[in-house]
Amino acid sequence: MIESSLFGIILLIIGLIIKYSNIPMNSLFGYRTPMAMKSNRHWELANRAFAIHAILIGVISILIGNLNGTTGFHSTWIMFINLSLLLLSIVVIERKLHKFNRQIMP
Repeated sequence: MIESSLFGIILLIIGLIIKYSNIPMNSLFGYRTPMAMKSNRHWELANRAFAIHAILIGVISILIGNLNGTTGFHSTWIMFINLSLLLLSIVVIERKLHKFNRQIMP
């Protein structure tokens, strides 16, 4: 399935860019939620975590896309799985940010 592979490639590229470049806090690129943009330390934590998640989800999406010919999954289910992984990643990162926020601001 080309859509899943393309989604995976794009997510993998975004993850690698974030991981290997020092992107300052901005309003255009990176993991940008209110909690992530609370401070530079929050920004760095969120983007470091998101880079890892994006790379992993990207690789999984590429593999799912390449295996689709043999598994026969419907494309709707594959995109549902990809988007679910992405949303789960956001939940995990936000929880990590809230925990970090409680540690630095008692």
